Amino acid sequence: MAIQEDFERGIDCMENQRWDDAIAAFKDAIKANPNRYAAHYNIAIAYGRKNKMADAITACEKAVELRPDSFKAWTNLGWFYSIKKNHEKAMNACKKATEIKLDEPLVWINLGAVSRAAEDINTAENALRKAVELQGVNHEAWANLALVLDAKQDIKGAMESREKAIKILPNDGYAESYNIILKGNPGDPGTMAILGIAQEAQQHQDVALELYKKAVEKNQESILLWYCIGTIAEKRNNEDDASQAYEKLVGLVDQAGAAKEKMVALMGLGKILFSKGDKDSALSRFTEALAIAEQLNEQAARARCLSNVGLIQEDKGNHEDALKNLEQALLIADDLNDLDAKVKRLRNLGNIYDAMGFHNKALQRYKDALQIIDSTKNIALKALILHDIGQINKDKGEFDDALRNFSAALDINEKAGKKADAATDLVALGLIWQENKNDNAKALSYLERALSIYEDLGMNDELESAKKLINFIKGQG
Repeated sequence: MAIQEDFERGIDCMENQRWDDAIAAFKDAIKANPNRYAAHYNIAIAYGRKNKMADAITACEKAVELRPDSFKAWTNLGWFYSIKKNHEKAMNACKKATEIKLDEPLVWINLGAVSRAAEDINTAENALRKAVELQGVNHEAWANLALVLDAKQDIKGAMESREKAIKILPNDGYAESYNIILKGNPGDPGTMAILGIAQEAQQHQDVALELYKKAVEKNQESILLWYCIGTIAEKRNNEDDASQAYEKLVGLVDQAGAAKEKMVALMGLGKILFSKGDKDSALSRFTEALAIAEQLNEQAARARCLSNVGLIQEDKGNHEDALKNLEQALLIADDLNDLDAKVKRLRNLGNIYDAMGFHNKALQRYKDALQIIDSTKNIALKALILHDIGQINKDKGEFDDALRNFSAALDINEKAGKKADAATDLVALGLIWQENKNDNAKALSYLERALSIYEDLGMNDELESAKKLINFIKGQG
């Protein structure tokens, strides 16, 4: 009776993650009955959680001695051996588990993971493919397979496996298991990459980025890691990390034949260079990416390249070529039924026609965009287009229409919490009331609201302009 009480106390402590108490309880149970398999098995798990790998291995070896048909004991023994870098014993133990339980995904995942750590990537790939065949919705299997295929320079397979992994939440205790590996092998790049993929799956992008950056320090040739760093950093507006990763990626992908990844890197670099004002370098990157997109028949990417090339050309004053490229991008968006891209291209075209002085053509593009924009739910862009239309109305002397459109834009931006854009609308409304409606009181009411927003946001240049305009109007009064 006391033996069972000791064992049950150990299980209760395990469930509450009181590992030291669990170890003490199982020791008492083993002392009373040295041949009780379950006590040896569970104390091995508790030792593992405490990162006492030598004790965990001893206990697990006793467990498989007492019950040689326990696939769980064999696969855990393999895991413990792997953490101690005894790769041959780790693989043999995990292989024994697969012989006992062929249809259990866990044994194949562990064989794949320890084989990856042992750099036996062929065994790892075969095991992990068996795991996903048995259980396709398994984060750990896909994450490990992504790293294995990256090591084999099967970049397409690596990217697809990562995409599948980040769409599946890891199991409870998953991160803890791999953190134990890190305690035994600090800085292990594979383990940090595995944890990075898990963080991506949980939408912790900043944590994932830091893990990938640490992993790539010791694995500079990993296309997968540089790609993850580049794409996450770009989304987080971390231009320095994104630029470094994309430059490295461009240098690596040719030998691996990873054309799609090179295209993504070139597009990312083009975007960053354009934002920094290096138009010529940005144009070169997007042009190179466009050639790859056309070769791969990646129509969505081709449209993005064409639109960015067009925007750079417009910024350089080359209206005709800009229009041509943006019209092509618009046609592709139409073919793909990509309404969001279509609205953006229509606005881009409207902006160019407006800059060229073709107000009617610009208005038509803006109105075409408004006809479909509600389907995209992109209310921020709708406000920008309404503001664009209001500006043309003002330029054409249609002041009531201008007031109506600026007011509609303001209403959207205020509801959406887009304070900076709302301030722009307020200034536009104030100027019409001051310049065209001769109502200084109303003009000041709008401008003072804009001034308050600029103060809150710390937009100093806009703040000073608003102050000068307000003082000018008050001086007139």
